[in-house]
Amino acid sequence: MTLGISLGRPHKRIANYVASIVTSLPNAMAKPIIDIYIGVNSIDLARQHYVEPIISLNYVYWDKNPNPNKLFFVKGMPPYGEKRTHHIHVVEYASDYWRDRIAFREYLKLHPREVERYNFLKLKCKPPIYNTI
Repeated sequence: MTLGISLGRPHKRIANYVASIVTSLPNAMAKPIIDIYIGVNSIDLARQHYVEPIISLNYVYWDKNPNPNKLFFVKGMPPYGEKRTHHIHVVEYASDYWRDRIAFREYLKLHPREVERYNFLKLKCKPPIYNTI
């Protein structure tokens, strides 16, 4: 069963946002986890209608998430799997959270040299778990 079929309505569309923006950016560094962003009109409706269908796809729901404007799910997290492979972030389209990530991705698409700076900062600030995709 696919994510789109599982969720049904009220989602508008599903936007893939893989490994911190990487799928659309050649030579960008990324952790080996697929991040999927789902934009919705209402986080409250999403909380009512999305949690169980996503859990049924073997994701773990972080119900203690300190950000009440985001639903967060993880696939493969120990002890439920060997390692994390996927994250699902459900956020409102009208939120700064959604707009900021889309704007950052689009900026990097238009400015390939900034991808190099992005890679440098990621390597400087994070542990050595990143790969070039």
